[in-house]
Formats: sequence, C-alpha cells, structure tokens
Amino acid sequence: MHRLYLFLEVSEEEKAIIKLNRLDEIVLDETRIDISDRQRRELAEAVNDIHRKIIEESHAKQGRFFIIEHKLGDFLANPHRRAFYNGVAEANDYAIKLKTEILPRIKEIIATNSQTGPTSETFEL
Repeated sequence: MHRLYLFLEVSEEEKAIIKLNRLDEIVLDETRIDISDRQRRELAEAVNDIHRKIIEESHAKQGRFFIIEHKLGDFLANPHRRAFYNGVAEANDYAIKLKTEILPRIKEIIATNSQTGPTSETFEL
C-alpha cells in the first residue's frame, strides 16, 4: 500500500471565504469502487428465493459501484490523505491529477468567490 499526503495551506481570509460561501461542500473528485464481486457473493449466500429477491432489489438500487465523493473541505484537512493499493503508478497518477486538475480548480474556486464582494448588505428604507 502507498499513501499520498497533501498539505494545503490557505490564508485565514480564504478559510472565511470557503466557510461563508459553503465552498467546502463542492465535490472535486470521486472514487468509484467496484462492488460487483461482493454482490455476487451475497447472492450466492442467499438462503432462499425471497432472500435472493431482497438482495437483488438492494443491488439494483445500489448499482455496481460504491462512490466516495472528495469535497473541497476534505482537501483542506491537513494533511489530506489518500491510500493506494494498486501500486506506485496509481499514486503517481493521482499526484499528477492533483497538480493538473484538482489544485488549479481549488485555486479557481477561491479566486472567483473572493472577488464577488460582500455577501450581505445593510441598507435603510
């Protein structure tokens, strides 16, 4: 197993922008885990036809993949950790994706939202 650690530092102003605008909830990446093998095992272990039907309906709702969403707030947790079980190449590919896609997207989101001005106004009638 290989681990990748990301230390992303943002200023207090940027933290405030992220929190104020709820930017930490933006999904930047996702991991899709194929669970079809587990589903086949569950079907094989079904006790009877009713149990099998319940399992099949559950699988139909769930789909073939379990999806883990990685939100902007997850990347701000220092360190942001990610484990890779399929070798160094997988970890290196993700490091490249961080540099070329995810980190520029985070920078763009913060820059765009920092230039929008105040999020509330007070005025008298």
